[in-house]
Amino acid sequence: MPTSKKSEGGDSWYLSDISPADKPWDIHRAQSEELAKIYDSIGYGRYSERISECSEWLAYAMKSNDEGEVKLKLRDARFCRVRHCPVCQWRRSLMWRAKFIKALPEIQKAFPNGRWIFVTLTVKNCELTNLRATLNWMNAAWQRLTQRKVFPALGFIKSTEVTRGADGTAHPHFHCLMLVPAGYFKRGYLSHAKWTELWQSCLKSDYAPILDVRV
Repeated sequence: MPTSKKSEGGDSWYLSDISPADKPWDIHRAQSEELAKIYDSIGYGRYSERISECSEWLAYAMKSNDEGEVKLKLRDARFCRVRHCPVCQWRRSLMWRAKFIKALPEIQKAFPNGRWIFVTLTVKNCELTNLRATLNWMNAAWQRLTQRKVFPALGFIKSTEVTRGADGTAHPHFHCLMLVPAGYFKRGYLSHAKWTELWQSCLKSDYAPILDVRV
């Protein structure tokens, strides 16, 4: 199957040319190539090599769905599994998404009247050199948060995301999908102000952090 690497004739081939639905793969593969260059430039040649070779080839099979429509389905590939590889990170996110969707019917069966809320917890941006310490601090605060009596979730999924600020600093934050009891909005409801106060308390910070709560 053609990839984004150049062919012997100098032409560029993209997976999306064959399968338009797979355009995200082209995007993440291009990001991987850029990351491989960065690793190589700072002396991490082995990581650079592994990422460069990640998903260089993909084997597909033609599969028919329930409606009889024939589509391409990934049959075989070789992935690098380097922690920060954009392709592998993307595939990992798809895997966890699929697991959640598969588990959702059982969750709904166990908690038929449960409600979902989506909470984003942030802290001030930090320098890249302080990112590890900042994430450790945030995870310790999250642990304290889940142990508070007022923590409303029956269960949750937490994802860590780090984006880059305009000034080059790191912006670490948590995305949390929480299942709360049916009566949460009548009893035990936490307002935005209360969530902010609670997160600040668990962080033990001297400032009120920014967060977002959605139903």
